[in-house]
Amino acid sequence: VDRITEYGKSENTKPLIMCEYGHTMGNALGNLKEYWEAIEHYPNLIGGFIWDWRDQGLLTKNKKGEPYYAYGGDFGDNPNSGSFCLNGMVLPDLGSTSKLVEAKAVFQNIEAAWVNKALGELAIKNKYAFTNLNEFNVQWDLSRNGKIIDSGKLLIDIAPGKTDLIKIPVQNNKLNENADFYIDLSFTLKEERLWAKQGYELAHVQLLIKKAKVEYFDFSKLRTPDIIEEKETLVVSSSEFQVEFNKTTGKMALLKFGANLIFDENENEQFGPRLSIYEGYIANHGKLNSPWKNAGLDKLDWKLKEINWHKMDNAIVVDVSGVSTSGENQIDENWRYIIWENGHIQIQTNIIPNLSIKRLPRVGLQMAVQQSLSNLKWFGKGPGENYPDKNYGATIGEYKSTVAEQYFPYVRPQSCGLKTQTRWMQVYANENKGLLISSPQDFSFSALNYLETDFDEAAHTYDLEPRKVIVLNINAEHGGLGNASCGPGPLEQYTLRAKPYSFSFSIQPVGLEKTDYGKQAPVCGTPIITRDKNGLVEIFANAKDEELYFTFDGSDPLKNGKLYTGPFVNKEAIHIKAVAKSNTRMQSLVASQDFSELKEWIVFYADSKHQEHGPELAIDNNPETFWHTNWDTNVNNPMPHEIQIDLGRGKTIKGIRYLPHQNGGNGRIKEYEVLVSNDGKSWEKMAAGTFPDTAKEQEVKFKKPVSVRYFALRALSEINGAFYTSVAELGIIE
Repeated sequence: VDRITEYGKSENTKPLIMCEYGHTMGNALGNLKEYWEAIEHYPNLIGGFIWDWRDQGLLTKNKKGEPYYAYGGDFGDNPNSGSFCLNGMVLPDLGSTSKLVEAKAVFQNIEAAWVNKALGELAIKNKYAFTNLNEFNVQWDLSRNGKIIDSGKLLIDIAPGKTDLIKIPVQNNKLNENADFYIDLSFTLKEERLWAKQGYELAHVQLLIKKAKVEYFDFSKLRTPDIIEEKETLVVSSSEFQVEFNKTTGKMALLKFGANLIFDENENEQFGPRLSIYEGYIANHGKLNSPWKNAGLDKLDWKLKEINWHKMDNAIVVDVSGVSTSGENQIDENWRYIIWENGHIQIQTNIIPNLSIKRLPRVGLQMAVQQSLSNLKWFGKGPGENYPDKNYGATIGEYKSTVAEQYFPYVRPQSCGLKTQTRWMQVYANENKGLLISSPQDFSFSALNYLETDFDEAAHTYDLEPRKVIVLNINAEHGGLGNASCGPGPLEQYTLRAKPYSFSFSIQPVGLEKTDYGKQAPVCGTPIITRDKNGLVEIFANAKDEELYFTFDGSDPLKNGKLYTGPFVNKEAIHIKAVAKSNTRMQSLVASQDFSELKEWIVFYADSKHQEHGPELAIDNNPETFWHTNWDTNVNNPMPHEIQIDLGRGKTIKGIRYLPHQNGGNGRIKEYEVLVSNDGKSWEKMAAGTFPDTAKEQEVKFKKPVSVRYFALRALSEINGAFYTSVAELGIIE
């Protein structure tokens, strides 16, 4: 998208058309909307070709006689391209997909936007070249929390290429409630055409009128739940529920609402909330699938550090801390469970990753509940699967389905079924037995009969065996799909960095009298801590009446915190902790965020670069970009290669940090030397050695600290013997 935008800005009159700009392999077609925002903005951008129309799978049967679609290698053919023939907008049998739904929405030729919400005035733009919008029937629907409460017809007459103002006759008194209100416009054919029947919808637009403010239930009349601490368990209960914690693991091991069991870790395959940062195989993730598995995100080993409990404001609070590891990768986790008499359980989580990878597929929690909770209802984007960068064709509403219907039969099975911008979701057996999950912020979820790792192992649809549980992935954040099966990965705004995250979810029973369905737990949201490229630090509360207290040095903000009064500039290496307090709600979980020193450095010298991979990318604070020396075989540019950095002023350093190329091993340095200088002319060698073949950041420590202004990294050889070098990021150890 950035490259075609640059071309659009160039005012080059030669039209540009893209070949294979959307590669629709499996669960795919991320950021199509952003492509077309650029195309429609710049006249010299005229479109592109999606690759391609139909999956080229061949219908056959396995040894058991089960039908499936075969692909490369299934007939003993060699060489073959494996599943690379499965890149269609539709399935082999022409069955529709979420890719087709998204493309239809992005390509539609009618737009609408608010001009004055209070008066119900909106602008409708006709992007057709030859069709007047009077050829369509136009229906408007007003919805409250996903349910239609009013509707009507519009008579419009808008010529091709024109925009006109239209008024929706909505009565303002219907909008007084604290609720989510939307207007939906549906444009359908008045008459039958050769290619579509009368009433076929050609365009659909959804516009937000008002979003509900968060409401909290009143806990003042609730009594504190009972708690029994035994040798191996911690049991919290009331007449409405029972929760058990395993004191060896710190995990929630059992949950009952009334007599209805939700999960019990002693029953086959069931488990309570645990960290979820892994996503199963998706073809369109391309080279990202392997790093996530290599980092062990699919097999994290949890170890409890501490479990404690106390009473607070008519609730039982259980605090759990621990660490999840896989090899050298580590994630520190802090969990807080706040449990009320009415069965409402608030789960607050803070994680601090220390990983060899720099991006994550998702961040949230996962649990496996009873198979009998097989019905599904949610308020959010739907009805089909949708992802952060593939949800323009989905609309906000209240939807009903089943868990079984959430699985989509991609020919090569892969992770599927996500729903975004969710306010709440529930799985249930009947109106009196179920589990409802909500959050103060929009979230995404999937509800499947499969673990994410099941999609890694299944080569064909018949390889997937539904589990006897319902696996819920509840995501505070979720990355985009992108186009990396044959092209770029997700755009930056859809990329999750491997940084600290704080999130919270509420779980509560379906059908019990004391449950306040639309209301959240009376707990302050965990603060969000940010710092921009200029060093501006901001700490955000989740509500206006919350006060924030913070520390710079990683100490406890409840004891040593300073009141946050507004943004401030700090470019140094700092460890900020923050907590939110309110007179009407319980304090939040403590948020934690590490910031390294902001680099005010410049590249003093580099011996080579390849095209856009300049040496400045080695110090841009972005691990996904990289400096690469020239790899053109027609250019004589042998080893060694060197990059020299000017720190801008003298600094006392103990060594340097080197982050290798993250998206593959090309150019990773093997043998190296590190040099320092105070004038950029006279250089002293401080260290030499060999780097391992890894994506994990490497440290080179000097024998003693030195005061210098310049440092240099000299590559003597490449890990695979190549003549070129790459560096993702360089840093210093102070």
